[in-house]
Amino acid sequence: MSEQESPTAKAPRLDPENPKYALIKLDRVRELRRSDPETVFAALSALEALGVIDYGVKAEDEFFVLRLRDAWSDDALYRYSLSARYAGESDYARQVEELADRAGINHPNCKKPD
Repeated sequence: MSEQESPTAKAPRLDPENPKYALIKLDRVRELRRSDPETVFAALSALEALGVIDYGVKAEDEFFVLRLRDAWSDDALYRYSLSARYAGESDYARQVEELADRAGINHPNCKKPD
């Protein structure tokens, strides 16, 4: 049995079967708010009350979202993986490189970000 198949092997940090994050399209939320404000308000309020939505507005929580289809995401992900590799995180670096291999100009729906 390989280490990948071993039940004691460390789970991948980027696991498509158990993702760590999801993306809420706030522009779409604003559109829906016009047609069904009560439902949208209730849904967002419930998630906010549970502490599961992070808008990234505080300096310690800032983030920048990349979609694999974004035209320049492959370069960004390759650089990120390189930093992870330098930090000794070779497994994580490999996972990010695999994302980079499918990103940017390699993505079937590649487009310039909005």
